[in-house]
Amino acid sequence: GMSGEVQTVSVQAGARLKSGGAIARIANIHTLNVILSVSPEDAGEIARGQEAEVRLSIPEVPILHGAVQRVSPKVVHGEVPVTIRLHGKLPQIARPQLPVTVVIRAGQLAHALYVATPEGAREDREGKVYVLSQGGHKATRRLVHFGLASSAGIQILSGLKAGERIVLSGTPHWDETMKIRP
Repeated sequence: GMSGEVQTVSVQAGARLKSGGAIARIANIHTLNVILSVSPEDAGEIARGQEAEVRLSIPEVPILHGAVQRVSPKVVHGEVPVTIRLHGKLPQIARPQLPVTVVIRAGQLAHALYVATPEGAREDREGKVYVLSQGGHKATRRLVHFGLASSAGIQILSGLKAGERIVLSGTPHWDETMKIRP
């Protein structure tokens, strides 16, 4: 009762099977899913039903949309498999084993101050960053308390104000105050 394209065959002629064992993997090109490998730390924030944006490796194809269908309870080779069910009509270029980039919005913080993650910054810790002066000719080290982190940046709980600019690259050998040359 299944139709699709055979991807792999797990048995050979005359082989014995255990009950529930995989015989073959068949891909139906009309109902493709996206299967991600997610770190166990990040998988804890992903839940069934969360919306996902899927970008194919081809820039001219629009962003596809889907939702998390399953988060595996097992860790496989240090990663947690997550299945995304795609919505709507798939582009003709869609096929099994096509590399994709997926964005799943696990949560949103209202009225949060965040910056691109400076080198060495850690979630829920204090750290020092260099804050640029108004004209950008001087940078002064300041203690900052970081909050939640994501792939887009890190939350600032204290130590910075909206609009202040910081140095993101490594600064371990810098003095307390540094002059910046254009």
